[in-house]
Amino acid sequence: MLKNRKVRILFTLGVGIVLYLTGCVDTSVQPIPDHFDFRSQVNIVNVAEGVSQAEVSLVSKDGSTVSFGNIAFGAESPAGSFTEVAAGSKTMIFKHSGGTEEFKITADTDRKIRYFVFGPAGERDVFNFVQRYTFQTKGSPNSEKFFPKDSCQIAFFNGSSDATIDGFIAVASGIDTTVAFPKTIGMGKGAAYSQIKAADYRFYVISGSDTLTTFTAKLDQQKRYTAVIYDATANIKSKVFTDD
Repeated sequence: MLKNRKVRILFTLGVGIVLYLTGCVDTSVQPIPDHFDFRSQVNIVNVAEGVSQAEVSLVSKDGSTVSFGNIAFGAESPAGSFTEVAAGSKTMIFKHSGGTEEFKITADTDRKIRYFVFGPAGERDVFNFVQRYTFQTKGSPNSEKFFPKDSCQIAFFNGSSDATIDGFIAVASGIDTTVAFPKTIGMGKGAAYSQIKAADYRFYVISGSDTLTTFTAKLDQQKRYTAVIYDATANIKSKVFTDD
């Protein structure tokens, strides 16, 4: 009998404690979301040889599609900016007069990415240049290395099917600055950002002991750029894209 009485007392105390703790719960706290919306920022460049214009879109696993419109040869979309998309695996649809090609890509979470479609027919591929985290914007904490004062940063990509690039030499106009980037870059390969003084430059693209081509670019302080060499050697072209 005594044992049963103790059990009843313990049960009553337990119920009281539970009711007390329940009353102390802060119901104003935001509930945990049932899903997270992971995002990326994307830009696409058409340097595919023989493709004067391509209609490009990204298709996610769930079938949702983001269109980047028609991208001319040597151009980007969207021009001068990046499009926010859901992160994750996607299929890039690259439709042009010669047919429709598909490429598998991955948009990494919270990353700013530029995709280059390059190469001749039958050998086309996509080079993804991950630039930075999306939250590492100018003026944000810990972003000084991306946007140094009085300087800028430039990266390089070789989108030509037959051009051998053994380096770049940049000569500044108006200031005594010459910068050499002695790095061999194969087809479909890139060179990471290098920091140089902001100025007007003439770039010499070195191939062996010769200059393959030259191009000029005005590089402003606290900005980042990507210089691209593309098309076959006989028709070699260049372009400088503003990344930030």
